[in-house]
Amino acid sequence: MKESALQNKITSYLKKQNRFYIKTQGGMAGVQIGTPDIITIDDNGTLVGLELKRPDHKGNYGVTIEQKHQGEKIKQFNGRWYVIDSFMKFIDLELFEKEWSE
Repeated sequence: MKESALQNKITSYLKKQNRFYIKTQGGMAGVQIGTPDIITIDDNGTLVGLELKRPDHKGNYGVTIEQKHQGEKIKQFNGRWYVIDSFMKFIDLELFEKEWSE
């Protein structure tokens, strides 16, 4: 599964749950390099940054210095930041109270 397929699965879930989320692409106008792939808000109102990586660990799998830096900035201000390489890892974060189904 490619990173884009994982991103689609997570954003489909968020949309189905009527959740706020933003898909980002670092380097585009106004988006800093290293910004998480998905930004959402958990049930407590906390910003959550999700850095997605390919589940098959192929391609550019590692987290970059810029991504780590942005993650640390998010956590510095009491946000949550995670590296996610599977849909189950995302679900296991327990960000939301609602039950999930695929």
